[in-house]
Amino acid sequence: MSLLDSVAGMVGGNSGSGAASAVLEMLQNHPGGAAGLADQFNAGGLGHLVQSWAGSGENMSISADQIQGVLGEEHIAAVANRLGISPADASAKIAEFLPMVMNGVAKNGQLPAGGTDLVSQAGGLLQSFLAKGA
Repeated sequence: MSLLDSVAGMVGGNSGSGAASAVLEMLQNHPGGAAGLADQFNAGGLGHLVQSWAGSGENMSISADQIQGVLGEEHIAAVANRLGISPADASAKIAEFLPMVMNGVAKNGQLPAGGTDLVSQAGGLLQSFLAKGA
């Protein structure tokens, strides 16, 4: 069972959880985990955004174009395929949910490294997204 399937089961398979689940799966599978993705954002000149997501203040927004510039086609295509949407729509979904997911998995301003089991955190994260109408 994939992380996405596990998370969907935790929240009763609600279709509103699909994009958040796909973003969470992307983090789980990214080399270095959420911390590795943060490194990629730092290299792309967008480290300040990740710092806002990991911190306790308000999350700064990111555009679909910025997502495309940092993540590249491979990561976006994987999310698009998982959700059955176009890569452009996937970029928009990632831009919408990535700040919330990164904020949700950060502990004391630190993002988890690769190998961290995000499934254990996923149920609470997705419940909060669904409560916000995600």
